[in-house]
Amino acid sequence: MISGFTFVHNAIVAGYPIVEAITAVRPWADEVVVVDMESTDNTREVVEQEGCRVIEGQWIPGGGCHECLQAAHALHEQCYGDVIVHFEADEVYDPFLISHIAYGIRELGRTDALVYRIQVEQNFQRLRWAPHLVHRVFPKGSVEQREHTTDRHDGVENIIGPDHGLLWDCSSTFRGNYMARVAQQRELWGLPLSPSSLQGTF
Repeated sequence: MISGFTFVHNAIVAGYPIVEAITAVRPWADEVVVVDMESTDNTREVVEQEGCRVIEGQWIPGGGCHECLQAAHALHEQCYGDVIVHFEADEVYDPFLISHIAYGIRELGRTDALVYRIQVEQNFQRLRWAPHLVHRVFPKGSVEQREHTTDRHDGVENIIGPDHGLLWDCSSTFRGNYMARVAQQRELWGLPLSPSSLQGTF
C-alpha cells in the first residue's frame, strides 16, 4: 500500500499549489495524508475536498524549516501504507515520474528512491536549472531525519533519473487559483487572456 504524505500550514494564503500537488499523487496512491499544522485559513477544508485524510500537527512559529519538518515527520507512522511517497505543499510530481514511482513500488518491490527536483520561482521568471536529488520515497518508519527531504542519504540505491520526469518545486510560483496562474503566464509571454482565443495556436 502506498501513502502520499505531505504537511501544510496556511497553504491557501501562501499561494502554494497544494491542489495540483495532491492531484498529481492521488491517482497513484492508496491514500493521501495531509498533516495540517494549525492552519488559520481554509487549508483544511480544501484538502478534505480533495479526498485527503487530514491529521493534526504542531506548527512551530519561528521554528524554521527543520523544526517543522521534524514535527511533521514524526506523524509518518499514522499512514496506512507500507511505503511513503513524500511531497511538500509546493511540489508537483511530473505525471510520468509519479507513475514510474508507483510501478517500481507495486511491480518491482522498490521501497526507497531518490528523485530529481528542479526549483521554479517567481512564476517561471526564475528557474534553478540544476536539478538535485532528494529523498522522496521510503518505507514507513524508516526515515526520521528532519532533513531527509533535501539531502541524499547513504544506502539508497534506487535513483530515478530525470528522463522519467522531475519533481517540480514551485516555490512562490502558483499564486491564487489555477486560472490566476494561467493568466499570469499569458501576461508573461504576451498571450491573450481568453482560453478560447488559444484554440488552434499550437
